[in-house]
This record gives sequence, structure tokens and C-alpha cells, in this order.
Amino acid sequence: MNQNEKAHRICEATAKEHGYTARELMPTVGYGSHPACLARQWAMYELREQLAWSWQRIATFFGRDNHSTALLAHKKIKKLKTIYGIKQHPRGSHR
Repeated sequence: MNQNEKAHRICEATAKEHGYTARELMPTVGYGSHPACLARQWAMYELREQLAWSWQRIATFFGRDNHSTALLAHKKIKKLKTIYGIKQHPRGSHR
């Protein structure tokens, strides 16, 4: 399985854990205000942690031009994990 296939599987699993589809993690408008924003941030975090992708590669995978979106998502999830002692993304729907 190549890296992109692994990335799609990670996104599918993360989306499902949050009650979304992988397609819903890829909004076309309102990027930061989309209801699946937190799930997308978790997916970005997982891509960095599991596949060691660069910030730019993660951003490109999610259709973004700027790598800062992936960097900030990773920082946010890392902070949430530290504050709340979360070892992996939460189970169940967050809709």
C-alpha cells in the first residue's frame, strides 16, 4: 500500500470516529468554520504522526496552498492531548 492509500485510510478512520465521511473532511468553502473542522485537524495530526508527512504535503492532501493549516492543526491536537490526557482521538460522533 502506498503513502496516499495509507493517508486515505487514516482519513476514513478518523472521519468515521468523529461521525463524518472522509469527503466531509475536504470542504470547498468555509474551511475553518466547517462542522468537520476538528475531525479534519485530527486527521492532519494523524498523517503527521503516522506517516511523517511534511506540513506542505499534508496541506496539499487537504487541498490547501499554505502549510500553516496543517502545522496549526497539529499544534492544537497536541495541546488537547496534553491538557486532557487523550491518547488517541475520541470515539463516537461529534456532530
